[in-house]
Amino acid sequence: MSENRGIAGAVGDLGRRRRLWRWGGWFLAGNTPLVCAACFRGLEVAGWPEDGWARLFLVVGSLGQFTLLALVPMPLLTLLVLIWPRPKVTFGVGVLVSTLLVLALAVDGVVYSLYRFHLNGMVWSLISEGGMFEILPISVNTWAVVGLLVVAVFGLEVLVAWGAWRWVAVPHRGGWHVTGVILGLNLAGHGLHAYLDAVQHVPALKVARALPAYHPLTVKRTLRKLGWLPDRKKPAVKVHRGRTHLRYPLETLNCAPPATPLNVVLIVIDSWRQDALNPQVTPGIWRFSETAIRFERHTAVANTTRYGIFSLFYGLYGSYWNAMLAEQRGPVLLDELDRAGYDFGVWGSARLTSPEFDQTVFARLRDRIDLTVPGERPIDRDLEIQRRFLAFLDRRDPEGRPFFGFVFYDSSHAYQYPPDAAAPFQPVPAAIDYLTLNRLTDPVPVRNKYMNAVHWVDGLVAQVLARLEARQLLDRTVVLVTGDHGEEFNDSGGNYWGHNGNFTRFQTDVPLVVRWPGRTPGRVDYVTSHLDVAPTLLRKVLGCPLPEEQYSLGRSLFDPTPRYPLAAASWGRLALLTEGRVDTMADTGPVDHTDRDGRDLETPIPPGDLHIVLEGMSRFLGK
Repeated sequence: MSENRGIAGAVGDLGRRRRLWRWGGWFLAGNTPLVCAACFRGLEVAGWPEDGWARLFLVVGSLGQFTLLALVPMPLLTLLVLIWPRPKVTFGVGVLVSTLLVLALAVDGVVYSLYRFHLNGMVWSLISEGGMFEILPISVNTWAVVGLLVVAVFGLEVLVAWGAWRWVAVPHRGGWHVTGVILGLNLAGHGLHAYLDAVQHVPALKVARALPAYHPLTVKRTLRKLGWLPDRKKPAVKVHRGRTHLRYPLETLNCAPPATPLNVVLIVIDSWRQDALNPQVTPGIWRFSETAIRFERHTAVANTTRYGIFSLFYGLYGSYWNAMLAEQRGPVLLDELDRAGYDFGVWGSARLTSPEFDQTVFARLRDRIDLTVPGERPIDRDLEIQRRFLAFLDRRDPEGRPFFGFVFYDSSHAYQYPPDAAAPFQPVPAAIDYLTLNRLTDPVPVRNKYMNAVHWVDGLVAQVLARLEARQLLDRTVVLVTGDHGEEFNDSGGNYWGHNGNFTRFQTDVPLVVRWPGRTPGRVDYVTSHLDVAPTLLRKVLGCPLPEEQYSLGRSLFDPTPRYPLAAASWGRLALLTEGRVDTMADTGPVDHTDRDGRDLETPIPPGDLHIVLEGMSRFLGK
């Protein structure tokens, strides 16, 4: 008898679990209209596209994403059904989690409509620490509306849950059909996005940016390897302007270059950390800096190449990268140099197609420059760009057409130098195994290898500087020597090596040496950043009278007024840099508060600082 009861109980539990699992599926699928309504505010920003492809993606892509978002609580409900199959508990948890999901999506829509980015660590920090309410004061009436919205959403969730429970009380077919529709919508949406992204169809990509938590499929690199996409050196795609998010610049610059314009040479050393500018590591650049202006508190506002170079040329936070890439919009600095008749000599040791500088920074020039140079190793390619750049300088007439030169060395990034090169820093490892690096690893040999590589690149830079002087170009040329980001050797004690790991001064601060004809050499000890380079050149070299805030988030390098707060960018993260502290915010997860050396802090972010950064992140995105 007891055995029969046990069997009956097991069968009853199995039936209860099956019904609860079916209820969870139907309940969450029935939540899709509420998710759509919650996301409408953000999607409204994209508007109804004029283009047919964009309209198709708006329908298919958004429906697929919204159905997927509605199913987010499913893993939690499934786990609950498996370990504790109680209808009231599952019902209550499902309603509560789905209510929170819909409310979070509604908040995301408001944030996107205001700032053109979705909920991330920065916004969560504002909300959790109360800073949002200092930036956006909420009246009593608004709180009442919010309260009613919460009650309304909760009530609707209860109704949907009750309806789903009634629905599964009797056998119904169609569950697998609904699953098939959801899967089909998502596959179709991602496939459509992959195609439209490959051909850079901007109106559709604008819609994709408006979808919350959307991580679409992209296959450009694969298609290019297969030969199904054209060489990016050719302007093969149609760039859509008009109704897009970007409003950059806010006004026409109306530059008026002087009758005798200055040349500009920008030399960038990959991974050149700030304290690697000294007489031992970089004797050539150090000697040059004695006759120039050395900015001793300069930050790249980035810890990786993509965003360091981006901020250097645009004078904007790296958060604008995706918008510029989608529209293939180059920086106004190169626009105005081209408009003023400058000749261009641009060479990078690493490919200028990865990251996609050919579609961002050099989009205007991509059919006039070498996107790649031959050479198997970074040192081979550095020697090749050196040869080409020196030949470019040899063709310059001191009294002729002004020119813009850009040379970007990569050996320091790879810690490489020729076997016969001087290697004053010893000992060095034969090879670096990054998988074995840890907190106990002696950083000295690794750092020595890096410094030897920088030392070798210093010799190349010294040759360029000497050639400028020999060709009588130096007194008519603004020369800037800097890095794209820093490099760490566990300086912060957190087992960080290289870059792209944190936003401490070791990974973000870089040297900046500027020789400017007519300006007195000296040392600058106030904070400057890569954001300041483009506006300085536009105003001081090209005679652009428009205020810097109309096209940049920087100011003149020679303006000593305080810069902080600044925003530094990396992959999926943004850091707020202020005096003595770094607040690192990921797309999801908590905010890390540290000082510039990586030591933990407990004090929250000042809301006023966040407000300044948020305004900068949205200033050039259309309202």
